[in-house]
Amino acid sequence: MPSACSGDDGAAVRRSRDASTLAGRRGSRDAAGRVQTMPSVLGQARLLPPPPPTPPLSPPLPQPPQPPPPPPPPSPPPPLNACFAERGWGDRGESFRGSVSTTRTGRRCQPWARQYPHAHAFDVQLGTDTALVSNFCRNPTEGEVLREAPWCYTTDPAVRFELCDVCSAKEMLLRRVSAPHVHAPVPQWVGPLCLAFSATVLVGVLGYVLWRIYGGECGSACEEMAFGRRMAQGAAAMRGA
Repeated sequence: MPSACSGDDGAAVRRSRDASTLAGRRGSRDAAGRVQTMPSVLGQARLLPPPPPTPPLSPPLPQPPQPPPPPPPPSPPPPLNACFAERGWGDRGESFRGSVSTTRTGRRCQPWARQYPHAHAFDVQLGTDTALVSNFCRNPTEGEVLREAPWCYTTDPAVRFELCDVCSAKEMLLRRVSAPHVHAPVPQWVGPLCLAFSATVLVGVLGYVLWRIYGGECGSACEEMAFGRRMAQGAAAMRGA
């Protein structure tokens, strides 16, 4: 069995150890009276190296200029019949008699009196009072189907016909034009009269030529037959003088 002295010695050792630990935590005083703290093992383990210095921030890069906003879409063109009612051309421009000769896409119109490059059923004769003048845009009511606006056959072999935007044309092209060389019908008696007059003049010219050639042999008889008795006598008197 342990003795009482051994128990007292153990308690004394524990008290001395606790005192040393408390002195180490509280620190010791040096000759000047300053408290010197003894670093513990745990404090030494927690000391880490300082973080590296933060590099200076670079200035922000300039932003590229923003592109301008896109332009607004163009407004749609006015309808082809925008001015028909105002100008009295009918619902589909069938009364238009201007001189517009290009389609709305810029193609040139084919003359109505020609059949090339596109053959058609319109019979246009010179001297008749017709709306199909030259190569101007028209919307004829006879022949083919009435279209929604004045149109024409094009000179492009790949495009037979196109509509014309006559309302957007210049004002001078909207003035009314008529068919050239239009005249009143010729009476039936004019032809025979012209033929008889021409035959009379021809006979007179031939008679004069024959008289000039053979007049010396015929003498006064030919002169009397051609010019009458009085002129024949006068010619004979002039020859005698």
